[in-house]
Amino acid sequence: MQATQQNLLRLLADAELHSGTALAAELGLTRAAVWKTMQQLAALGVEVQAVKGRGYRLAQPAELLDERAIRRALSPAASQRLAELEVLWQTESTSDRLLAADPVPPGQC
Repeated sequence: MQATQQNLLRLLADAELHSGTALAAELGLTRAAVWKTMQQLAALGVEVQAVKGRGYRLAQPAELLDERAIRRALSPAASQRLAELEVLWQTESTSDRLLAADPVPPGQC
């Protein structure tokens, strides 16, 4: 997913109506570019609704993974044990990423 698509999805995550003009201003795009990005999101399977004269919204609110929110939700003990947390928009294979990472020292699993 491209950065513009990610940023637009973040803005729409609340499933409230957002005007094309406001989205364009927030993203530094033209309204035509916002529309094109909406089409790209729809092609990726995101259910985007367009309400003529009012704006765009998601059919359902989306709770996107957020590193800071995840860290805040961890207990202090779990947070201390977590050496690294990486939130990705997409990856080819989580298993391949884990296998390529540095191994966990014995007794640290």
